[in-house]
Amino acid sequence: MESFERARLDAYFTKIAARFLPPERAASLLITHLLAERPSFVRAVASLSDVRAVLPKPKSINAAARRDVERSVSVDTLSRGLSPQRGPRASATLNRYLDAHPEDKTGLAPVLALLDTDVDQSSRKEFRAHATAGAVLVGPGNRVLHIRHLVLGKWLLPGGHLEPEDDTLWAAGLRELSEETGIPSASVTLASPIPVDIDVHPIPANEAKGEPEHQHIDFRFLFRTETADISALQTEEVTDAAWLRVNALASRELSRRVSSALR
Repeated sequence: MESFERARLDAYFTKIAARFLPPERAASLLITHLLAERPSFVRAVASLSDVRAVLPKPKSINAAARRDVERSVSVDTLSRGLSPQRGPRASATLNRYLDAHPEDKTGLAPVLALLDTDVDQSSRKEFRAHATAGAVLVGPGNRVLHIRHLVLGKWLLPGGHLEPEDDTLWAAGLRELSEETGIPSASVTLASPIPVDIDVHPIPANEAKGEPEHQHIDFRFLFRTETADISALQTEEVTDAAWLRVNALASRELSRRVSSALR
């Protein structure tokens, strides 16, 4: 093996080990072809050790097998550059969401197909579509926090783009909530790691940023808080904030799901 290739591999696996393996080194990292029959193999290995992640070899990934494995184990894609994608994997969360809400499967089929490709869903420069994370924060009186977006001029839920330090999509939503409103994350409780809603919506072109029109795949998580204190708005993006009734949510289905969760 050429020394350059060896150095790239050494650097890659050092990053992978730091990312997935706990300090006590009691877990395993599985590198395999991820073909149709491999979920059974992965489950067999998982019965003997704590599989922290599966790394499928390039060009050997069966989409159905990957979805099957991702229901229980993180799957990280080996890119041609031997560098893992940044941020959390949206496809695993999407699969868990569809298990809970199978009625959305037809509408989200194009998203599922896109996330099964080499798309870097955490990059805001991926203009086919990329993932964002939102927070449906329910406060005192079962009212939902809304913010008024500076650029779009609309009342929206807090949320935004993913960052490399976000371990999960819900953590990204919580971070955005805290940044945009000043509400401390310690005063907020996650209701479920499965999104309460996934919304795909268009974002208009922004010539100033050199961004064409594109789509956001917004993973919305339900949070609860006992405080109504909005201490510091992120004025670069937010002009106002308000606690509104659940039925003020733009989506009727989201309103129904939140109302159901609050019963």
